[in-house]
Amino acid sequence: MVQYVLRSHDVRQYITLNKKGDIMMIIMNHVGVIVKDMDISKRFYSEVLDGVIDHEYEDENVHLCFVKSGNGVIELVKRKKEQSSSNLGVVEHIAFTVENLEVAIEGLKKKNIEVISEFPRVCDNKLIAFFKGPNGEKLEFVQYL
Repeated sequence: MVQYVLRSHDVRQYITLNKKGDIMMIIMNHVGVIVKDMDISKRFYSEVLDGVIDHEYEDENVHLCFVKSGNGVIELVKRKKEQSSSNLGVVEHIAFTVENLEVAIEGLKKKNIEVISEFPRVCDNKLIAFFKGPNGEKLEFVQYL
């Protein structure tokens, strides 16, 4: 395998090519989440989940807000025209690594965030728990064992 380093929007992307020369793996750049209310979503991802608002973009069709979380980015997407209720392209969930799952869950409860799985469960040598974001999106905390 061959590894290349590319520059794209000042973010390094490491691309690994397989023996055929096809792209095999790209480090995730961001996850887009369609939101109902941009202000509520920005507060949730920055204040509740401690993300950092990097920048915003707006034109006549869309308002985007890019929130950094660790080594990833969540793109909040608010369309200005009526949004379709179609489930095409819906992200199943977004996961965040935490050091202590119990402490993270307690922090959510203190902020009145709906925790879907009250008790963490073990899955693939990880403790996991799910909760809901302000737009009904399913989010997950992961603690490696």
